[in-house]
Amino acid sequence: MTVGSLRSVDLSLIDEIFRGGERGYILDFSNRTFSDFFIRELDIDIDAPQYAVDGISKGKRLRCFLGQVDDGTAARTLRVLWEHREALRGTDTVDPMPRAASQTAALIARLEGAASPTPVNVVVAPILEAIDFDRLRDRLVGIRDTEPHQRGFAFERFLTEVFDAFRLNPREPFRMLREQMNVVSTRAAHKTGVQRQLHELIQAQLDHLATSEQDILGAVRGELECAVRSDGQLGHALPRFPFDPYAFCATAEAAMRLATGLQRGVIDEHSYAADVPPS
Repeated sequence: MTVGSLRSVDLSLIDEIFRGGERGYILDFSNRTFSDFFIRELDIDIDAPQYAVDGISKGKRLRCFLGQVDDGTAARTLRVLWEHREALRGTDTVDPMPRAASQTAALIARLEGAASPTPVNVVVAPILEAIDFDRLRDRLVGIRDTEPHQRGFAFERFLTEVFDAFRLNPREPFRMLREQMNVVSTRAAHKTGVQRQLHELIQAQLDHLATSEQDILGAVRGELECAVRSDGQLGHALPRFPFDPYAFCATAEAAMRLATGLQRGVIDEHSYAADVPPS
């Protein structure tokens, strides 16, 4: 919907003068600072849905906005944008577009000459002082402690309140996103519960295996002790392996003590210790 007198050639010129390096960008603005600039300098909500019908980039929103509003509002917008552009450039930097100043001034003068006394298609920025931020904060904190499934619906209602407070109109993708958030929230809660149950099951099985292992080793040890006590010759019947005390010990004296202890069946910790000469 075109209201002002700006032509396509004028909008193309504005794109070129205020472009911030790449197409779609405006000067040095981020999305947030672009919105803040329009609120602070013009008291206009540039994020209003009616200015994003051609796209959500800053360049497309500015072009759509200038094509919808009256000439007086367009002139004021170009004036504050030009002032910001010049403040960024500084006095010591040559303007890469030497004719930009005269072209912008002529365009502003033409728009001001045809300006209507009443703004048209201007979405006034929300009055932040009138928004009850404390209530919104308390609502959000309260949502945190609700059950996962209910939390999704509560957060949906909270987002609707926020959009209403800032005079925003959620589009269809936003509604789809809310439904997806509910599904993700429910699945995440289910997955967390399953993981916890699996962890508890694995831990219980490990504890059971550890207990069973100790029980088995204890039973085997008990059976062997009973067998040795009931049959004194049991140990002699077991397979024998060659053992050389002289290869095992550090000295001949220690090897002799160890060999004697083996024959007697009594070995103490000193049987194979090396003799240490007195100091």
